[in-house]
Amino acid sequence: MDRIRTGKAAGELDPGFGDAGKLVYRVTGATHFSGAALLQDDARILIAGAEAGGEVVILRCLPNGQLDPEFGDEGQVNISLGTGISATTARPAIQPDGKILVHGDLEGEMIFVVRCAADGTVDTRFGNNGVVLIDLFQSAERFRALVVQSDGKIVLSGESWRAYDDYDAILIRLTASGQLDPGFGGTGIIRTFRMGYGPLLNLPDGRLLVGGRAKNALLFECYLPDGQLDKQFGNAGALVVEVESASYSEVAGLTLQDDGSIVAAGSAGIDSQLFPLVIRILSTGQVDNSFNHGLPVLDSFDGYEVQNFAVAVQPDGKILAAGGSTGTPDTSNFTLMRILPSGRLDMEFGSDARVMTDLGGFDSVSNVFVQPNGQILLGGRVIDFDKGNGVGVARYMGS
Repeated sequence: MDRIRTGKAAGELDPGFGDAGKLVYRVTGATHFSGAALLQDDARILIAGAEAGGEVVILRCLPNGQLDPEFGDEGQVNISLGTGISATTARPAIQPDGKILVHGDLEGEMIFVVRCAADGTVDTRFGNNGVVLIDLFQSAERFRALVVQSDGKIVLSGESWRAYDDYDAILIRLTASGQLDPGFGGTGIIRTFRMGYGPLLNLPDGRLLVGGRAKNALLFECYLPDGQLDKQFGNAGALVVEVESASYSEVAGLTLQDDGSIVAAGSAGIDSQLFPLVIRILSTGQVDNSFNHGLPVLDSFDGYEVQNFAVAVQPDGKILAAGGSTGTPDTSNFTLMRILPSGRLDMEFGSDARVMTDLGGFDSVSNVFVQPNGQILLGGRVIDFDKGNGVGVARYMGS
């Protein structure tokens, strides 16, 4: 693969954010805080997670990383989902009207969605006093993504297991008020046997794209607003891309370019090693041959196994793919790579197109955002057995 070699100014941590460009948010008195972060339109940072006692905790931070004293109690809101109901994970989303959605998994094999006003007050008009609980009556459920559609309806994607190697990919759509939407697949729930669903992407024409895995291949499926597969997309609604020599591959992040093409990030397992990948497809369900000759960009971080979990596109068309390396607390770090619109690695970024940041534990990125000023924000989990688990955020120079 050709590489462009110039300077390395972009990709450095921003010293104006947090502690030399990075922060780990923990909940006082809790040994466990599992969640994710997102960037608001006003450059404030919203964090949601589940703490050790099972409550949902929402934090809002100022652009410099400090807690926002105007939100909740000095930047923090705690939400109980009900007696005997304990959240194990939580992730935030924001509706177009500014309301906050938090979704995640519960002990007891259920999932939840809670909605709050922009100030963190629970919206009691949503679901049952602000909370929706969904039980698919399987042995385990794990939901990975949520998007809000233009009409306010809410779609979640994930997986449901009956037993090991016996599972379904699941899509669920709720009405804007928090009820299962029968206009989506007849019941509001769509199951696809022996596949795995991950990221969701709203397309401009109202279709819904979901990424994931099909056996050992990359999977893209496209749904119409009524929950039917779009037969005009790919092969009868699906695009399956096999990665050469891969025993495992998965789409974990999706984003839309200005020209309507779709960039996906994920990973592949080849010869017992994990590699981060990026691929671009067309909205019609074909691989984009103008990007790396139609092949996934497979890269390596010397000495590390890395997976990509999130992707974003800068205004200049450069692609940011973020994830994490595996191993011990010393080797498990935030990772970030930048790719040119052609599919070549951007050697002006970081160290030969790559950046790795240690936040002190088992670190892994779940989201990447480009701020209006061009800076790059990563958010993800930090598992630290000594200091307690938290949500890590790091900011980098983007130019």
